[in-house]
Amino acid sequence: MSILDRAPLSLPKELIAALQQLYANPPRFYHNFGHIESLLEHYHQLSAHWIHPLEVYLAFLYHDAIYEYGAKDNEEQSARVAQQEIQKHLSDINIDIDLVMRLIRHTANHGSLKAEELNEEEKLFLDCDMSIIGSSLEKFYTYEEQIEQEYTQLYPRALYLMGRKKFRNKLLSADRIFFSDHFHSQLDAQARANLRAANRKQKLFNIF
Repeated sequence: MSILDRAPLSLPKELIAALQQLYANPPRFYHNFGHIESLLEHYHQLSAHWIHPLEVYLAFLYHDAIYEYGAKDNEEQSARVAQQEIQKHLSDINIDIDLVMRLIRHTANHGSLKAEELNEEEKLFLDCDMSIIGSSLEKFYTYEEQIEQEYTQLYPRALYLMGRKKFRNKLLSADRIFFSDHFHSQLDAQARANLRAANRKQKLFNIF
């Protein structure tokens, strides 16, 4: 059974086919449809917490629909695709499209957003997307490798590794990695252990 079979609304086959095609282009190592399926597992686990379950679900589906390497407007383009597809395929359902688009746009500003700027639903939505940071070390290393494969499509590996270490250190220096109390209590310790382990691994191989 596909994770999409558990959707909180009926998704037309045409919508699903178009969505899967979007996530296959360009070829991706992490930000593919497997990433969406992982987020939808979190969505179902947190079902009691969503105030706008349809909008949150659709935002998960479309938040990385457009992922052009090096583009600065992937999230904005993804939000617009979501708008178009919802209007095309789900016009008979009362969906707050502006909310779907706002959630998707939030993912572009994760590092600059402050907790007090977000409601609880937005916090959980963004933390689901970041939850891989607090996964098992093995899963985290796989994620790190996949992200490297994506970014080195555009940047030299040495430059990427310098930037990646800076990203990890920024997370480690933050008081909180996750916005919500739910994810903070469950994943913060593991996330910090993973980030430190990745830094040690990079240093071990004398890479910046």
